[in-house]
Amino acid sequence: MQKISNIQIKKKIKKRIKSRELIFKVLYSLEISKNNITDIEKFITKDINLNKIDKNYFYQILEELPSKLKILDKIIINTKENSRIINIIELSILRIALFEIIYSTNIPYITSINEAIKISKKFSSKLSYKFINKILDKLIKENKVILQYYC
Repeated sequence: MQKISNIQIKKKIKKRIKSRELIFKVLYSLEISKNNITDIEKFITKDINLNKIDKNYFYQILEELPSKLKILDKIIINTKENSRIINIIELSILRIALFEIIYSTNIPYITSINEAIKISKKFSSKLSYKFINKILDKLIKENKVILQYYC
């Protein structure tokens, strides 16, 4: 069996991070424009070197996630704190993280939460990451109930 070096692992992690950011951009654009997800994906990736992303992950998520949006949104809405309005950026980030937590069993939930926080810090308001962390933390704690009820 071939041993994977630390450099290879770091490259894979960087590619996965870039993939999540692109998925976020696709989901955000989908909400804003209501265009076809395939058209949005083509537009967003047209100037991107696809060798710098985890293509398998990117296309798998884009294929599977749209059919789960209603379920994910219901979970997010029923979990959010008080009556705080979730903006489109936060919603897009939460959708990706929650999808990974529920449907991507090969990704540790802490990784999904950490990556959601990083994306939030990069693309959203200063306090948004705290809100996202709070929602995802609450979802993890209620995970058994959520999965039985919604999925």
